[in-house]
Parts: sequence; structure tokens; C-alpha cells
Amino acid sequence: MENNTVHRQKKIVEILTLLHEGGEFEEAKRLFDESFDGVDVSEITAAERELIASGLDPSEIQHLCNVHAAVFKGSIRDIHRSNYEHELPGHPVHTLKLENRVIRSLLEDEIKGTFDRFSGGDFSQKERLQNALLDLMQIDKHYARKETLIFSYMERYGITAPPKVMWGVDDDIRAAIKDVNAYLNSKLFAINPLRDKIEHVMMEVEE
Repeated sequence: MENNTVHRQKKIVEILTLLHEGGEFEEAKRLFDESFDGVDVSEITAAERELIASGLDPSEIQHLCNVHAAVFKGSIRDIHRSNYEHELPGHPVHTLKLENRVIRSLLEDEIKGTFDRFSGGDFSQKERLQNALLDLMQIDKHYARKETLIFSYMERYGITAPPKVMWGVDDDIRAAIKDVNAYLNSKLFAINPLRDKIEHVMMEVEE
């Protein structure tokens, strides 16, 4: 059993190393599909921790974390397992989940829809779009809650690599939201660059 666990861990590290060395996503996905029918979250985080321990800069994992998620998507066991205590109103995880729903609605229902009308020529939508993007900046409170409540517990139990990666991703998203707000409020903004910035922010927040 232990040998199988070690073998699985080495294989996951091999797949992640392939990605970090510039390998093709399709090849990494093929190797994963051939070797696994599912993985636990703990196996992925342990592999990332091993890569950092071997000298890989955490920012490199941060840069490719969406690629990692895509390789393993649909195969990660237990990530959606219900825990009734966590579902109780007032529990921090319950609050974070509710906030996720609000953020998704803001992205899909307000920002995307308003930008589509604005870019289609309805310039009266600019102020509404500005307000929606300002609302998105409130995600800082959501991230701060997650970083304060969850990351501290993870680090207390020796789980240090994932918080480093996720904290960096959170900071990148904060910066991207500030950037798109500043760009829309400048006098020289153009629709296509604005579209690129909004699509980038939406993708990163959703992932």
C-alpha cells in the first residue's frame, strides 16, 4: 500500500514537472488519464509541496495553478463532499460559499451583461459597468477572510505550499481588478483592450 502511495506521488510530481518545464498540456493530461482514475486533493498539494522543497519558486506553481486544475478537473475526489457542520449558517465555510455565489452572479449577470451592452454601443451603460467593477473590488474582503481563517489552520498543520500559491493568486487578482477599474476610468480607454482586461479578470476569479 505504501509503495503504491509513493508511486502515485512520484507520478503526480512527474506530471507537474512536465508542465513547469514547458511540456504540452495534452501530454500531461494523457499521462494523468493513463495513470489515475482519480486523485485526492491531499495528493496534489503534497506534490506541489515537494516541488517547492526541491527548489521550485512558489510563484511558478501560482502561474500554472489554473493549468494544474485543468489537468485534474473532474478527477479530484472528496473536494465536493458535504460536511453538514460546514453547511450551517454562520460557519465560515458556509459564508465563503455564499460569497462565491454572489461573486459568480456579479461576474455573469452584471459585469458581463453590462459590458456586452456597453461594447455594443450603449454608452449609457458605462457608469453601471464602473459601479459593477467597483463592487468586484469587494472581493478583497472575501479573500482576506479566506486567508485569515483557512490559511492559518493549514499552515498550523504543516500545509504550507497551497497557501503560498493561493495567496499569490489572490494578490494577482486584486491587482488585475484595480487595473481594469483604472483603465475604464482613464480618458484613453478602448473597447478591445477593456474587453481583454475584463475577460482576464473574469477567468481568474472564476478559476
